[in-house]
Amino acid sequence: RILGGRVAPEYLVRVLPSLVQSKVARTVTLDGDLYQAINGQSVTLTLVDEIDMLNAESEQAHALTITGASDSYRARQKLKYPDGTEVEAVGRAHVGGSTKYKSNHMTRERPVVIIRLSDYVYGDYELEFRVGGQVAGAYAQIAGSDRKHRWRNFHYEIPRGLVSASTIEIEQVAVTPGRDVNMFHYWFYQPA
Repeated sequence: RILGGRVAPEYLVRVLPSLVQSKVARTVTLDGDLYQAINGQSVTLTLVDEIDMLNAESEQAHALTITGASDSYRARQKLKYPDGTEVEAVGRAHVGGSTKYKSNHMTRERPVVIIRLSDYVYGDYELEFRVGGQVAGAYAQIAGSDRKHRWRNFHYEIPRGLVSASTIEIEQVAVTPGRDVNMFHYWFYQPA
């Protein structure tokens, strides 16, 4: 349900109660897609999978691996989002190399929005996403940094043409040399 204002494709929204921020792909109602939805209307966006970092069962179920990194480490952080919400999380980071993982429960031929919880203390890097070895599109650019309110939910959309099975293998490649890429949680959404 839209709690205030309006929403349309390409708008950034924050989902309650998780506070996950994402870009709207479609506004779907029982009557079909809308150009925009307004205060009081109900629309659908479906969480189809998530990876709980440093949870052995979750990482194993998603075949999560870090390869080719010059350094990798684990971290526990208690940080704030820009709105002041404080969250404690555990995660992984690597310098160079890539992270591979599988996302499950996909609906074929629908785009997938990947949301990665990240510590934004050191930004200014780029990531390349690949699905099944194919480049998914333009680089994800993580511009800037924030040393005070460090949590961010960065998103990247995998085009529908690369979602050809219920499980897809995603590789997130560090393009910018010498920058650490950290991840504390992943959420995967598809339009309903």
